[in-house]
Amino acid sequence: MVGGARAPQLARLPDDQLLDRVRADLKDITGLAAEPEFARIFRHERAIPQYVVGHAARLEAIDQVLNRHPGLVLTGNAFRGVSLNDCVVNAWKTAESLVPLSANGESS
Repeated sequence: MVGGARAPQLARLPDDQLLDRVRADLKDITGLAAEPEFARIFRHERAIPQYVVGHAARLEAIDQVLNRHPGLVLTGNAFRGVSLNDCVVNAWKTAESLVPLSANGESS
């Protein structure tokens, strides 16, 4: 991944310059200097949500509204973490909130 909110200009580099930059970064980080067998570039504008000041308060307000509608849930990377790991953790939490477990761990 290249660019993002902190360095959007990098994602706008021409393909050859972008590949050179990525290869140089990989060499610095991992020591990998081999030429890739192939490379594909996918550019996604605004692909990852950026949380802004007030995001936590916004989530709290959403939760208050959701509390008035049992069974209605919202989840995803726009709420509590944009990484794949965050989304998996939150998906499990969401599923567990929808399927209460009995004391012995089986679905009721």
